[in-house]
Amino acid sequence: MKIKIIVLLSVTVLLTYGCGAKDKESASSEDQKPTTPVTVTTPEITSMEDEVTLNATSVYILKTDIKATINGYLVKSGIQLGDKVRKGEILFRIQTKEAKSLGNEVNKLDPTFHFTGLNNILCPANGYVVMSNHQKGDYVQEGEILATISDKNSFGFVLNLPYELNGILSINKEISINLPDGKKLIGIVNKIMPELDSVSQTQRVFLKLKQPANLPENIIAKAVLVKSEIKQAITLPKQAILSDDNQATFWVMKLINNTTAVRVNIKKGIEKAGRVQITEPLFSGRDRIITTGNYGLADTAKVSVQKTNNQVQ
Repeated sequence: MKIKIIVLLSVTVLLTYGCGAKDKESASSEDQKPTTPVTVTTPEITSMEDEVTLNATSVYILKTDIKATINGYLVKSGIQLGDKVRKGEILFRIQTKEAKSLGNEVNKLDPTFHFTGLNNILCPANGYVVMSNHQKGDYVQEGEILATISDKNSFGFVLNLPYELNGILSINKEISINLPDGKKLIGIVNKIMPELDSVSQTQRVFLKLKQPANLPENIIAKAVLVKSEIKQAITLPKQAILSDDNQATFWVMKLINNTTAVRVNIKKGIEKAGRVQITEPLFSGRDRIITTGNYGLADTAKVSVQKTNNQVQ
């Protein structure tokens, strides 16, 4: 009987020790599970604008043809292509064949008379010479085009606005125009052309510059128009957003405690300046979202928080 009791006690001790060892091994395994160092941020409520970018081309919408007013010879033609001209400046001087002959005879009879019979043609506006057809000494006929002047005050940008976006012009009092060299200008809607392109269904809109600029024609710039504005948008840095290969499903990794991150599917809204609007779910300012170290993390991953930022640069 004593032997049986001793054997039972021995078995009990061995089982207890074995279970304790297994529990210790399991706890040790949990403690040694690898963790990923991460940086986290919290959602911010900011104002977001939904924008559309369209091409805009620089143009002088007013060009004036300088025409000969009489038949005769050009005795003055001091302009060349690209010259800057001022309103009231003498561009051409014409003398008829008859005036030239008569002037010579009159001057022979009375040199003090100084008869010339010259006809001056003045510049109608400030601008630039974009076409010059004649030089000094040429014979021209009445009504013939001598040059073409682009009116400096008519400079601006023309954009082709899709008709379905016509309504957004009322909320775009000033439009940002981004030039290829990085410069930014401000345009104001000046004219809306009363016709629609039948193929592209776009309408031409002329933007007058808020500040004068010395620019050539045919620059292709980017005009940025605001489609809508959300005053209270929940946003996260773009680095916090993960997606599948097809960009069909989006999610973030959210901390549920100091060491565990879970996957949360989201729906995106507007993207601007490195931030993304989150329309679903409605995160609060206390939620902690991983911004770095999140790529490739599995659901319910072990993490180690290295840094917390309100905004990741």
